[in-house]
This record gives sequence, C-alpha cells and structure tokens, in this order.
Amino acid sequence: MLPRTVSKMSLVLGIVVSLLGLPCVAAAQPDPAMSTCNVVIIQGPCPSAACLAAGGPVARLCPLGDWDKIEFRGVVRDAAAVPLAGILVKPVEVGASTLNLATGGFTTVLTNALGEFLITVGAGSGCGRVGVCVGGPLAPIFLNCSAIVRSPDVAGGPIPATCPLPTGVNSFVNASDITNGACGYIVKFGLVVPGFNDCYDLNCNGVVNASDINGTLCPPFGLNGGVLQHFGHGGLLGMRNTCP
Repeated sequence: MLPRTVSKMSLVLGIVVSLLGLPCVAAAQPDPAMSTCNVVIIQGPCPSAACLAAGGPVARLCPLGDWDKIEFRGVVRDAAAVPLAGILVKPVEVGASTLNLATGGFTTVLTNALGEFLITVGAGSGCGRVGVCVGGPLAPIFLNCSAIVRSPDVAGGPIPATCPLPTGVNSFVNASDITNGACGYIVKFGLVVPGFNDCYDLNCNGVVNASDINGTLCPPFGLNGGVLQHFGHGGLLGMRNTCP
C-alpha cells in the first residue's frame, strides 16, 4: 500500500492537470505521406538541361562548392495533416551511396511555426543520392524527395585502394580522378550503364567520354562543366550523415 501522503499528492496533481486542461498526449510524429518536399537544382556555370530531365534531377557538386546547388523545401506535417514546428530537417546520403557532403557544404534547419523548411546542399564529392531526414519523437523519417549527385572528385588517390573516397579528410580534384584504374574517368568511358559508370556522366548526355573531362563549350564562360575546370578544387569531406 502506498503511503497516504503519496496518494494525496497524486490526487492534487490530477486535479491541477484537470483544471489547467493539460492534455496527456505524446508529441506528434511527422508523417511522410502528409508532408511535402520539393527539389530544385540551381545550376552553376555551363548548365545542362539534360541533367534536369526525367530520370533526374542530377546535381553536379564540387568539394569547393562552386558548381550546382540543391534546394529542398517543403512542409512537415503529422498524420492529421497538422504542420509541426521545431522539427529538425537535414540532408543525408541515401542507401549505399559513396557520396561525401563537404563540411559546411550543406544546411540544416528547424521547421518554422507553419512547419516549413528550406535546406541546401552545395558542396560534395563522390556519387550517390541525397535525401531529406526529419527528426521525430518516435523515430526519424525520410521525406519523399531526393536528388542524384555527380562530382568530378571521385578518387582519393592514384591506386584502386583509394576508391571510394574517404571521410573526414581534405579531398581535391586532380589527375587521380581521371587516371585511377578502378574509379577514374578514363576507365569508365563508354555508353552509360546504370550502376557502372552513370556517376561519371557530368553533362548527362548518356555517354562518358572526353567531354566529361574537358568540359563543353559554354559561352560566355568558355570550356566548362568538366573535371579539368575543377582541378585543385577541394574541401573537407564530412563523415556520413545519418538519420537523425
């Protein structure tokens, strides 16, 4: 039997909660079916319409952050379609991607009073898919949106053992990204085969060839959009983002 003082305390607390009208419910859980998320690719120098076509969208990222930028924006709601404020939203690598988002190359945010968010991704290396993770009191969720990322920075060094790229180190676009015998551009030449060389098709024309290394003529910028135009560009590759 509980002490009488405890019983009285519980009774008083119950009366106070009742008088205040405080609901005894858990915090609402974000629902991907009721939430919205839209992807916009803002292309940098030498835009490629093919990279925005069906099957994409494809964003071309450099570890320096001087190429394309991805914007994810939307509204986080619960199962009753009620907007949720103060929910953490951040970009994450999806699946088995070898994508490395550069430190400082992306943003995270808390949803505002209307449940709205806007996050960006502008710097990275490797290849893969980036999506949106939303925190929740029960479990984090992925929203129904993502973008494909391709980069001129694909090798950590000149030998096959340096594939894929490491994390937590500085990485630069250089000759190794072209000549590495396992993950360099030259060894991936040919018609695009998903899962083999699609990551190397920087201009999204369906074939990996010298134009992805040399760039294409893009007035008024001259040659742009290839590996050579990003030589020496680098940044600190962050650790793999997890959800949450």
